[in-house]
Amino acid sequence: MEAYPKVVMLGGDPDDFQVGEMLTGLAAVTRVERIAEAISLLERGDYDVLFCPWQPAEGTWRDVVEELRKRQSEVPVVVFSHCGGEHEWTEVLKAGAFDLLAPPYDRHQVRELLEHAVESRYAMARLPA
Repeated sequence: MEAYPKVVMLGGDPDDFQVGEMLTGLAAVTRVERIAEAISLLERGDYDVLFCPWQPAEGTWRDVVEELRKRQSEVPVVVFSHCGGEHEWTEVLKAGAFDLLAPPYDRHQVRELLEHAVESRYAMARLPA
């Protein structure tokens, strides 16, 4: 990655904390607990990726993806879940999220996913309208 990416990390439970800790040192992480806070930051700031738990404090990951789509946001959403398999991964991708992160969480895996999400975002921004 050319620059230090800026990440919004939604959530506050132990899984959220574990993923957030893995992002530390890889990105500038802004942690929020509510969907509205995350959406507000993404609208005001120059963030590269949103990491969203399967079940945020209110609503669902799907609510987050739909809200960002309505606002025509191009910020990739990485959904993470304490359990996830092929069915959940397919569901996340079909709904428009960037990817699903499932345990065992590994720093190398998180780094690669972050790099891919950032590169994808900037590649999409360069496409003609």
